[in-house]
Amino acid sequence: MYIIGGSASKNVAEDLSTLLGQPLADVTVKRFVDGECYVRVDDEVKDEDVVVVRTTYPDHNIIEMFLLQDAAVEAKAGSILLVIPYYGYARQDRKFQDGEPVSAQVMAKYLSMHADAVV
Repeated sequence: MYIIGGSASKNVAEDLSTLLGQPLADVTVKRFVDGECYVRVDDEVKDEDVVVVRTTYPDHNIIEMFLLQDAAVEAKAGSILLVIPYYGYARQDRKFQDGEPVSAQVMAKYLSMHADAVV
């Protein structure tokens, strides 16, 4: 099992790694000149259970979460568990007016697409 932390929630990922006695994966996270996010999982995680620890607020953290999650999928991780210490967009849990999305539901749908579980 590997614990993957991004640029935010790094302390939570380190604490979880220590608590579970599992290694913290080496991850490269940087920004391109135009501000877009680049991630790479530097450890071999093929057939390993992976725990991605990431907050989803502010918005740029959502993109980093999706990219880290996809990096684990592409590396053929055995299973992917998302741990989200702060679940952004959970405030709108129902539709108040026509034309509004239920943002909590949208986030849940997209975060769970390539995850075996979300906590």
